[in-house]
Formats: sequence, C-alpha cells, structure tokens
Amino acid sequence: MSTQSSKNTQPYSIVLYDHSCNLCRREMANLKKRDHLQRLLMIDISHPDFDAEIWGFEMSELNAALHVKTTESEWLKGLPAIHYIYKQVGLGWIWWPSQVPLLSGLSNYAYAWFARNRHRLTSHFCEVNLTGKSWVQSNAANSSPSNVNQTENGGVQ
Repeated sequence: MSTQSSKNTQPYSIVLYDHSCNLCRREMANLKKRDHLQRLLMIDISHPDFDAEIWGFEMSELNAALHVKTTESEWLKGLPAIHYIYKQVGLGWIWWPSQVPLLSGLSNYAYAWFARNRHRLTSHFCEVNLTGKSWVQSNAANSSPSNVNQTENGGVQ
C-alpha cells in the first residue's frame, strides 16, 4: 500500500497570508490569476475576524512567515511555502536560485528580514487595485479548518 494513499488529503492547499501587506496582496492576486486548477485557497490573516488559534498558530508566528497547508496536510512556512505555492501554479522555476545550496542560507535570511519589515518596505509602492470583494475578505469569520474543508468552489478565490 502506498503511503500517500493512507494520508489525509484535500483538493487544494491553504495559504495563510497577510492581505494588509501590499506586496503580499499583489503576489497572491498574481498567483490566483494563474491558478486555473484552483489549487490554492487564500486566507487573509489580517482580517479582523481571522482567528489564528483555530489554525493552531499564534498570530506572531503567522506574521513572521507565510504559512501553507499542503494537499497532504503538511504545514510549510517561509521560503518552502513560497516554493510550494509557486510550483502549484506552474511557476516553481522562478524560485530555483533560492534553493541552490550556496544561496539558500542567504535566501532564508533575506526572507526572514523582509517578512519582519514588509509593511514598512511596501507601504509606498506595490499598490494594488483589486475590484470586488475576495472570498477571504468577506468570509474570514468562517475561515476555520473545519469549514474550509466543507467549502466548495464558491469558497475558493
């Protein structure tokens, strides 16, 4: 029996991201445009109704790095999470330099520094004009692990 068949899987990956960060918002919108197979469910951690404890994290953890729950229910954070979601939409090649052994340590350090300073660094650029309400903005109160699994295509951005 395959080990993958015994794992609990879901049809999409869950991305916990900071919608209040201009660059984060822009990148997630860019990824969603390319997510033709609806593999990513984006959830805004900055929404007032978002509850980090429901997801098993402290808010400080979520603010320190992007978090992704894979289709195999494994949590990834930071650069591994970014690599994963870009691969999901066919853009994994973009981040290959950060996986080169000589560059990976520097890449992880740079990501951690950026994550800590993202609001200050992106407050005056990366403005995004998105029309309409996104699912994460209108349903953040209902974005718990139990009812995300019950959400159908209408709940996926």
